Amino acid sequence: MVERLDERARTYSYSAPEPPLPVQDYRATIAVHEVPGEPDSSRVEWSGSFTPVGVTEEEAIAAVHRVLSGGLEALRRTLSA
Repeated sequence: MVERLDERARTYSYSAPEPPLPVQDYRATIAVHEVPGEPDSSRVEWSGSFTPVGVTEEEAIAAVHRVLSGGLEALRRTLSA
C-alpha cells in the first residue's frame, strides 16, 4: 500500500496494487471539502479507479462501492460520537 497525505489540499490518497477485492491497480483519494455557509460541517468525497479482475465491471464497481460505503459510514459514526 502506498499512501500520501496532503494537509493543505485536505486529501489522503492511497494505492493498492493487489487489494483484497476483485480488482487490480486500485487508486483512491479521500477529500474533505468545506460546506459554504456551514462552518461546522464538511463534505467528504471518496473517489477511486481500478481494473476489474475475474468479474464484470459492474460486479467490481459493486464490490468497491460496498467497501467505500462502509468506510464512509464508519467515518460518519466516529465523527458523530
